[in-house]
Amino acid sequence: MNLRVVMQKTDKWSDQVSFYRFFNHKRVTEEALIRCATEHCAKECSGLAEVVLIEDTTELNLERHRERITDKEGLGEVGNGTDLVFFCHPTRVVNPADWSLIGAADIHC
Repeated sequence: MNLRVVMQKTDKWSDQVSFYRFFNHKRVTEEALIRCATEHCAKECSGLAEVVLIEDTTELNLERHRERITDKEGLGEVGNGTDLVFFCHPTRVVNPADWSLIGAADIHC
């Protein structure tokens, strides 16, 4: 699985349908996507003397899509106490030589 291809933005409907099919496939899991991203990042870091890790917390608010979401497992009503959201805690890896983003060391949702 190539995470770079999956994460590309497209305006073509046929490509969007392909993304939906990919993400809805039973073998595509959150764990597999995270493992792919972190393994790629580890390979990119090999040979570097040092890296910078940047932790973040992002609240993804899905309230506007509440009626369309059929499986609410892992989602909760947090933030303002009523909106349907989930939190994502990525740890990004940056090359301090040029401040370019290398990838993700860890992602916890």
